[in-house]
Amino acid sequence: MFKHIQRFVLLLILLLPGASHWQTQSSVPEAAEPILHFEITKIVVGFGPQGIAFTPGAAWVAYGNDKEFGVARIDTATKQVVARIATGRWPVGAATGEGSVWIVNRNENTVSRIDPESNRVVATIRVGKKPIGIEVAEGSIWVTNSGEGTVTRIDPHSNTVVASVQVGPAPFGVTCNHGMVWVVNSGRFLFGRSLSLAGSLELIDPKPNAVTKKIKVPLSNVVLAHGDVSSNG
Repeated sequence: MFKHIQRFVLLLILLLPGASHWQTQSSVPEAAEPILHFEITKIVVGFGPQGIAFTPGAAWVAYGNDKEFGVARIDTATKQVVARIATGRWPVGAATGEGSVWIVNRNENTVSRIDPESNRVVATIRVGKKPIGIEVAEGSIWVTNSGEGTVTRIDPHSNTVVASVQVGPAPFGVTCNHGMVWVVNSGRFLFGRSLSLAGSLELIDPKPNAVTKKIKVPLSNVVLAHGDVSSNG
């Protein structure tokens, strides 16, 4: 008889409002539901796309390796590739400015200058070893040379190198803010070769073409974002 009463009480507990909550309550909070990001469209450009830059109505994507390489021009309205321009081997970085599209060719140590009106390479400029990042700012083009620890400054009016600034090991990311050029040096494991064991962030003053500030940062920092910086920060 007592066993029947126990079963009846248990059944009542399970049927009471909120019983399921009581049954599953735990001190461990439930994981938040994952946020789903749906793909809007897919555009095939080529093997290993890396650098991307924009001009009005167009996106420029650098892609390829030592065998198949170039830049795909995408019409942002139709989402279609409307032109392919051959560059140097293994194009990685891309930037726009000074009326042109600039592409870094890592395995040729060059930068290709593309005229967006004609979709043609109008100049090829030799820079340092294993160039990676590129930025157009302060009337110049700035290129990080990861294979030799330098930043090349190019004059877009003459398509010539006007300065080479020594920075830390394996520079990658580069951007400009408030008239100053910022460079991230990853500092290690560059193409299978171990360098130093610490990364750094360096500030280049374009007037003397010299590093004026250096900040140590964690290892392998290769991306540098561009944004407003408060004068009090």
